Amino acid sequence: MEHKPKVYAVQEASDKDFSPATKFGDVTCLLPEGRRVTFSIQPVIAELEFKLSKYDAELDSLLLTGDPIAIGLALSLVLKSRSYCYVLKWDNRERQYYRILVDTRKQTN
Repeated sequence: MEHKPKVYAVQEASDKDFSPATKFGDVTCLLPEGRRVTFSIQPVIAELEFKLSKYDAELDSLLLTGDPIAIGLALSLVLKSRSYCYVLKWDNRERQYYRILVDTRKQTN
């Protein structure tokens, strides 16, 4: 079965319109809006690990939205096993997302 690209929004936000991100894949939210991360990090890590288990570094993207701790956790979990990923960055002027490569692999000169 072919893997279709997905956009993993770190945290749901009712005041944000994620529809422009659908040009990069189906949008799925990893954490519900209002989920408090500060005082119970381990359950959040377990939930993110489970929901990101099928993340494909070539096809999928992270949409970095929501609680900054949740964003850091999601990004670190993806990079821990893959060393690179794509994130979506919103451009206010152009009113669209750009897909940006985050690559932590050592570069040789």
